[in-house]
Amino acid sequence: MGEDTLCAYQPRGGARVSAAAPTAHPIAWTTQAQARLDRVPPFVRRFVRQRAEEHARTIGCAAVTAEHLETLARRRLGDKRPGPTDIADFVKAAEKSRDRG
Repeated sequence: MGEDTLCAYQPRGGARVSAAAPTAHPIAWTTQAQARLDRVPPFVRRFVRQRAEEHARTIGCAAVTAEHLETLARRRLGDKRPGPTDIADFVKAAEKSRDRG
């Protein structure tokens, strides 16, 4: 790649900026918590992971557990969380609809 003749910037040297160190140490996940995280839709998984790790650190735990994820889900969704019965009812309704059409 050649010089950009339209760019007026000229580097002058000086101190180099180093990469910032991570602000938080890595935190472990229990097998059950990881299995539960794997069921979270991919488009929100990163946010759930960050929030769960932040929660575990805040309460002084060395690992994220399934109980932490349950607590966070309850806080976020309350009674609106779909449970196995809700999902089963949804599947039955979809099958009925499909059989009719």
